[in-house]
Amino acid sequence: MAPSTSIGDLLLDVSLPARVSRPPVLMVHGIMGGAWYFAKWLQYFSARGHPAYALNLRGHHGSRPIENFGQVSVMDYVVDVRDATAGIRARHPGAPLVLVGHSMGGLVAQKAAESASPAAVILLSSVPPRGIPLLSWPLFRRELKHVSAMLTSRAITVNPRDAADLFLNRVDPTEVASFVPLWAPASGRVGREITFGRIAIEEKRVTSPVLVVAGADDVAIPPRIQRRVARKYDAPFRVYAGNAHFLIWEAGWDRIAADVAAWLDQTLSQPSARSA
Repeated sequence: MAPSTSIGDLLLDVSLPARVSRPPVLMVHGIMGGAWYFAKWLQYFSARGHPAYALNLRGHHGSRPIENFGQVSVMDYVVDVRDATAGIRARHPGAPLVLVGHSMGGLVAQKAAESASPAAVILLSSVPPRGIPLLSWPLFRRELKHVSAMLTSRAITVNPRDAADLFLNRVDPTEVASFVPLWAPASGRVGREITFGRIAIEEKRVTSPVLVVAGADDVAIPPRIQRRVARKYDAPFRVYAGNAHFLIWEAGWDRIAADVAAWLDQTLSQPSARSA
């Protein structure tokens, strides 16, 4: 496990390079997740000279404790990202900051980018904003059982089999079993907001360069949905054969990380790339 650090009452995993040569990166996890699942990416980007941070959103793994998890909203998570961003910028004055969001964390990163002005945004297997319908049949079929909890803003405990089929269908089965104790509950309110497209993003306010990355075998958020996210931002879109939703961990994760890192180097070296 990566070392941890705190920014106020937020807990983050961190991997710091021996010598900083590139901008800090803040990674934001998806529903039920945590900073833990960015372990490979933290090490990879730190080895390239990036101070690498992965945030535990509120209510996850001891970060920003809350009383009623089911009532947490996507906008609460956006506040967490903004607070973490401010804390990281204070530690690295004058450096641009890169946001990486996976799944639900991709939606949170999009919303945070409206005001946080990151140098770049990387969206991995991202939940789409309002105007781009999310529901694929495999996701809809499994979410029917959680409609009551979503409508009444109660916490949802997801069946491990559903998580394996939807999100981990290209992960080694022996590793899938080891993830079960690490999954957090899901907020019913967040589930409602992302399922029914309640979170709008004003793309004109997202002035940072954006890269959208998808796995060809993602059954939870298929590439056709993520392609529309890329169009929204006029962003490059990359699809990886043999990968699915959990592409930050699956076999081939390092190829994807290398491509993202190369895109970052090229993008941030351009005069038009935003630094903040």
